[in-house]
Amino acid sequence: MNQRIKIGPIILSIICFITYIDKANCQPNNVETSSFLIKDRNEMPGCRLYSYVLFSNLPDSKSHTKYYELIKEVLIKFPYQKKSLINRNTEQTNKIYFPITASQIPENLSVGEIASYILEYYNYKKANEFLKKSGLEKPNSFYIVSYRDPLSKQPRPKDVALR
Repeated sequence: MNQRIKIGPIILSIICFITYIDKANCQPNNVETSSFLIKDRNEMPGCRLYSYVLFSNLPDSKSHTKYYELIKEVLIKFPYQKKSLINRNTEQTNKIYFPITASQIPENLSVGEIASYILEYYNYKKANEFLKKSGLEKPNSFYIVSYRDPLSKQPRPKDVALR
């Protein structure tokens, strides 16, 4: 019953491609970390790259495990770190955001618990706003997109790194 869905290597390859797409500016001290786009807040300014894990709609019984495994793989590869633990130089930070409706993140959770928390409080409204801005409005799908500027500040982004 406890089957592992084999999306990990593909997703990780895609994320690594996104993270290093701007090779001219790659520095050995870059920090790749996942974060949360908390309800009614915007992204941290000044980061080198802004990436987003975007789901178009709530998972059904068939896709719930896929969503969970995808979130978990991203969190394993790019761990969530509190602000105080992140390199102070945001110009070296690549953020991978999960939009959520919660106003705060509980502390001391395992990767699996964080993944469950994200699924429970995922902000599908915000995700669909971002998908619309990106021109990616396909139902029943998920995307990982990256931009050089925060997506919440752009009327329509110019530089989609991956579709």
